[in-house]
Amino acid sequence: MSGQKSLNGMRVAVTGAAGFIGSNLVDRLIDGGCSVVGVDNLSTGNKERGEGKRFSGIGMDYRFEVFDVNDLDSMTRVFQGCETVFHLAALARVSFSIAHPLEANHANIDGTLSVLEAARRA
Repeated sequence: MSGQKSLNGMRVAVTGAAGFIGSNLVDRLIDGGCSVVGVDNLSTGNKERGEGKRFSGIGMDYRFEVFDVNDLDSMTRVFQGCETVFHLAALARVSFSIAHPLEANHANIDGTLSVLEAARRA
């Protein structure tokens, strides 16, 4: 691990934390000693994964919040003190984006812009 920064003690945020990839990333970050706050609106994610059902380690520092990434004030609050943000929240199904382009754009494009703005503000 030469040249790599240690994760131990870092405060990080994960959007899409209740999704398959997000919940596995949260596991790895916690295993690496990070303090993690997970965010998901549960539109496609699994509530048990997001709430940290699998996280039972002593000294674990994990918090899960349910809201949409387009909620700029909540995102800014959550990102306060975070060194890193992993943005994984998205409506990933192509079929949904074809059938509902405005909703997909709002979630994926506007949501990404909100995450970037919240990180800038924080």
